Amino acid sequence: MALHRPLCRSAGRPRRLPLAAAAMLTLTAACGQTPVAELPPLSYALRVSGEADEEATLPMVVVLHDVDAEAESLLERVLRGENRPARFIAPRAPTGLLGTPRWFVPARPWRPEAWAADGVERAAAQVASLTRRWMKRHPTDGRPMVIGFGQGATVALWLAVGHGNLFRQVVAIAGSLPAPLLEREIPTSPSPLVALHGRADGQVPYEPARKVIRVLAKKDVPIFFRSYPDVGHEISPTMLQDLRRRLSLTP
Repeated sequence: MALHRPLCRSAGRPRRLPLAAAAMLTLTAACGQTPVAELPPLSYALRVSGEADEEATLPMVVVLHDVDAEAESLLERVLRGENRPARFIAPRAPTGLLGTPRWFVPARPWRPEAWAADGVERAAAQVASLTRRWMKRHPTDGRPMVIGFGQGATVALWLAVGHGNLFRQVVAIAGSLPAPLLEREIPTSPSPLVALHGRADGQVPYEPARKVIRVLAKKDVPIFFRSYPDVGHEISPTMLQDLRRRLSLTP
């Protein structure tokens, strides 16, 4: 991937920010903080499926939850009815100053998309770094996979693009990417991507997310995409069935 400046920096004279934007500068995790390698490890929940031995060599699936959600809740939903042996690890997103677990600070009218893009990139780098640690701690069969929902799906999308050499497959449910990330060069080996999205999603609107998928497809990211009429910001039973069919637990 080409070298680039951090998205939170801009060349030239600094702009004067509106009061709201200046206040939010203290809340964003994107700029001027501890390097990813020096961040403390995230806590996580771990489960094995298919009555497998916890110490066995198993496929690894990293599960990334949505903003203001519990890792265990998504983990239990993903595991429901999963009988194939695998190890599922669900890291807990950092908690912001307001006590809300989130992977990044989203863009708003007073907060540039570049801030959100830098936060997504930072979160993906942290998850990738931790995944390497988990692979050393837990015997793993082949390269890991990722499942993400909502904000977790946005991080998962960038894991597929920016860390494709680490992951065998990425499933993103109700995710999108900030526009600045789509301008980046993509490595020659992105992860195969499964993208599922409800057309009635009010939190991650369908049409902008569909445009993101089209851009990635034009950049030769291997993608399976499916949309679901009348499904909002949720994992519907049909989505769960498709997730299980598409998740490749065999290396």
